[in-house]
Amino acid sequence: MRRLPLLLIPVTLALAAIPHLSSHNPLQVQPQISQNTQPQNTQPWMESQRVQPRDFESPFRDPQPSDDTALSPWEDQQSNVASNTLEEVYQKSIPGAVRVNIGRSGLGSGFFLTSDGYVLTAAHVALGDTNEPLSVTTSDGKDHPATLVGYDEIRDLAILKVKGSNFTPLKLASSAPKVGDGVVAIGNSRGAFEGGRAGKVTRLGASLSASFPSSMVASSMPLAPGDSGGPVLNNQGEVVGVSTAISSGGGHFSSYFVSVTTSSQIVKDLQAGFKRSVPIIGVSIADAQDYLNTEGALVTEVRPGLGAQKAGFKDPEVSEFRDDSGRVRQQISSADVIVAAEGKTVRNSDDLIAVLRSKKAGDQVTLKVKRGEQTLTFKVILSNKNSV
Repeated sequence: MRRLPLLLIPVTLALAAIPHLSSHNPLQVQPQISQNTQPQNTQPWMESQRVQPRDFESPFRDPQPSDDTALSPWEDQQSNVASNTLEEVYQKSIPGAVRVNIGRSGLGSGFFLTSDGYVLTAAHVALGDTNEPLSVTTSDGKDHPATLVGYDEIRDLAILKVKGSNFTPLKLASSAPKVGDGVVAIGNSRGAFEGGRAGKVTRLGASLSASFPSSMVASSMPLAPGDSGGPVLNNQGEVVGVSTAISSGGGHFSSYFVSVTTSSQIVKDLQAGFKRSVPIIGVSIADAQDYLNTEGALVTEVRPGLGAQKAGFKDPEVSEFRDDSGRVRQQISSADVIVAAEGKTVRNSDDLIAVLRSKKAGDQVTLKVKRGEQTLTFKVILSNKNSV
């Protein structure tokens, strides 16, 4: 199944172990694992190694039907019944929605929580590139400089602050949505940052992989890259969540959002300046099964100066050769494969990420590693991704 953070730009595989997707500084050339990054749709090898890219679909692909059969934005994707109520909610709520920009690029979406400029968005949007200035564009086309107040990469939520007053806030719902409820999202996709797409809640407590928030809400809303961080509203025009991801595979498409309500403590904490990053060991990883036909998390790059290198991890040895057709191919002659973390078996990248997400920067983790015929044990001190 193909899983994507709803960024408007391509996502590169992430730096080390995690904890984006996603995702996780998607605007940097250096890869980086986080809720916004996806090992499934990115190339884990650095360009300097010239490994041939996998044949993945473009992250820009619109998951909608073709133009000849496309539904109206106001037709439920499952029942094809138009929702006048959700269309009205969408039209009334546009003034409260914003486009979130990193530098000069429109990266994602968000919405005003308060009239004095607090904006709620996705963490993988707000942390897109910490070297570029943040700003938001309101529905009247005006740009406003913004500062990052708080973020939680595990929950994929962040708060920005815009200078000014008399902004149009959207109201949070008092209760979480239920399966079957109609919902509509406002987001920065398809060339119009306020583009709205309606659908229904299909599942509660949904999970995609360890790189994404747990207990998300799944829906049939036809979201697309660029919608990340935008508000998801119910029939009463109240915000019930923040858009964060989409998935497609086997002919099935779903979109996902993180539930928020008036009682969500995380929103209050973020407004107060709470910041939680994902811990990293300092390597890039891929599923060993895809390259070595064995279980484990394959280490594809070791970042200098961080815990993994200090503990003794090594970059893989990759040799090149030409096949019968004359094409340059690569073969791994030696590599570190993480097969256990904190005593738990690591069958793939997700297993490692799940363990690391239960830790915090400064913690020590014990990793069992296969290196050829050797079985090694490394004790690694975790670093804070946003401080390196």
